[in-house]
Amino acid sequence: MKPTEAQPSRRREMRFSGHPISPGIGIGPVYEASEPVLNIQHKKIAAADIAAETARLEDAISLSRKQLIKLKTKLASLPEQSQTEIDPLIDAYLHMLGNSRLIRGARLRVSDTLLAPEAAVMDEAEAQAEAILALTGSDKVGRQRRAEEVREIARRILRNLTRLPFRNFTELKPGTILAAESLRPAD
Repeated sequence: MKPTEAQPSRRREMRFSGHPISPGIGIGPVYEASEPVLNIQHKKIAAADIAAETARLEDAISLSRKQLIKLKTKLASLPEQSQTEIDPLIDAYLHMLGNSRLIRGARLRVSDTLLAPEAAVMDEAEAQAEAILALTGSDKVGRQRRAEEVREIARRILRNLTRLPFRNFTELKPGTILAAESLRPAD
């Protein structure tokens, strides 16, 4: 090769370890996705603000339900195996956004202890997750999964309360390798 000719660019090979979504080797540009940080402070509200803060909580719950219903309709474009795995999970999430212990507990924390909705949702979800994990029995993995589902619904409500954007991967170019600490069905 003559010195004036351009040499092909060589990119350094990078190897990642983790849990792949599918088996194989990925070659392409890597996009590292990180979870937005929810900075929730334990704030009290004035008794006069209970109605307004409860309405804010109800709006976030309603928006969360709408998002999950929209996600459920998008499932039709996925392969059947993905649909059968994700559809029951979305149904469980929708159930938890109904008149569940999580929602009732968060409402009570706002009205009875004057906690801001963000702190109420976070505290109630963590209390329920810890209670699930404290149960005895042989299905430890199942308890961990259920506790994480409660935390996931709380994260969705909290993102809607704080207006923190969700991760959006629709702008990624085809062939992009997505590297993330974790991916949830909503992602």
